[in-house]
Formats: sequence, structure tokens, C-alpha cells
Amino acid sequence: RQLPTVTNSDGTVSKYKIEIYADFELVQLSNNKKVYSSYSRGFNSYDVVTSEYNTSENKKIALTLATREALQAVITKSQSHLAKNSE
Repeated sequence: RQLPTVTNSDGTVSKYKIEIYADFELVQLSNNKKVYSSYSRGFNSYDVVTSEYNTSENKKIALTLATREALQAVITKSQSHLAKNSE
């Protein structure tokens, strides 16, 4: 999801916030049973600049970083769940 966060006086947007939302499930492979499900989110932002190319590159970087953040949260939540249930 992309949301405008800074709008100029002429109505143009100069900064966007990127939000990545990921649902996930952990499944026990031996019986195909779902053992845990949750979601994670990642955020980043990018500036709109005069060059269309640079704006596009800024957006790509922001998407990559937000996705990485969301995936890191998936790993952390999964590891936490597995650690709690292995005790």
C-alpha cells in the first residue's frame, strides 16, 4: 500500500509511505496441520523528485526495504512461536 505523507501547496505529493502486509502460516509437514498463523508489516518511505527515473528508483528501494522488514518480522515471530512451543 502506498500513502501520500507530504503534499505540497499545489496539491502534488512530495513523499509517499510504503506499507507491506504479509499473512503467513506455519504448517507441520508430517501431518499438514496448521500450527501457527499471523501477519507482519513493513514500512518505508520515499521522496518524489524532479527526475522520474530517480523517483522510480527511490520507490524500488523503499519497497525492497519495507518487504525486508516484513519478512524479518515473519522470521522473528515464527522463531518465537517455535521456541515457546518447544519448551
